[in-house]
Amino acid sequence: MEPRLNPFAAAPAAMQAWLDYGKGVLQCGLEDSLMELVEIRASQINGCASCLHMHTASAREHGETEERQIYGESTVKEAVDLVEEGIDVAPLPPDPDEAAN
Repeated sequence: MEPRLNPFAAAPAAMQAWLDYGKGVLQCGLEDSLMELVEIRASQINGCASCLHMHTASAREHGETEERQIYGESTVKEAVDLVEEGIDVAPLPPDPDEAAN
């Protein structure tokens, strides 16, 4: 197996800038649970299951509950794929802004 890229060795200046930016964001004054919700969304967009798991656990530690739907949403295709893999998918409540047929 080929070793994974170490971004800190490959681009130390860029990674330091990324760490500095992250530290600044953490000091912006937003509550910790809200910051975790932002991290959860970024993890969803990036498709990183490991990060998603880490940030949902941290969000719960900071007071978030499952009622806030912290586990995210999937597209119809993603939901079908999950169901085909035997993973339960809970339906979301209907969107009140969508017109009823």
